[in-house]
Amino acid sequence: MGFEESEVTPGVLRGTPPKPFSEPGEYAIVATPEAGLCRIRATFDVATVNGAGDQIKAKVDQLAETLQLKYGKHSTKIDYISRDVYRRNAEFWMMALREDSVVYAYDWSSGKTEQAMPNRLANIEVVANAIDSSSGFAAINYNFDNREACMTEAKKLKAANL
Repeated sequence: MGFEESEVTPGVLRGTPPKPFSEPGEYAIVATPEAGLCRIRATFDVATVNGAGDQIKAKVDQLAETLQLKYGKHSTKIDYISRDVYRRNAEFWMMALREDSVVYAYDWSSGKTEQAMPNRLANIEVVANAIDSSSGFAAINYNFDNREACMTEAKKLKAANL
């Protein structure tokens, strides 16, 4: 158990938390020396996905249902398709997800949820991500109120390595 710093990206640590979710997945935190902890991310692979993304959507829905038990109803559900071609041809949904032309996610934003967010959480996101047209992962992102400052600091740390 524990986290180790990424050799590639400053401020990103990967590992296993003290109380991991019951499903296997990868965990990462983003923390910088000045801003501190600003994001916790858990990812859950979906190895086989049809072109319409049914399996990954189901995984995102399942994770959102689980989070709803703890944090109440989500404040936003996003099922966005930017191009009509993907709306008419559902079998290309995963390709569109890979190209960032579709978004499938749930969001719990501080001040817009049934229950108050704990520990300086600004929001929680459950999002679908594509690796390629037939596989992907669902991610839960816990974003803290210092995320912008932390990301700016992480970019500066990365630039210092150039």
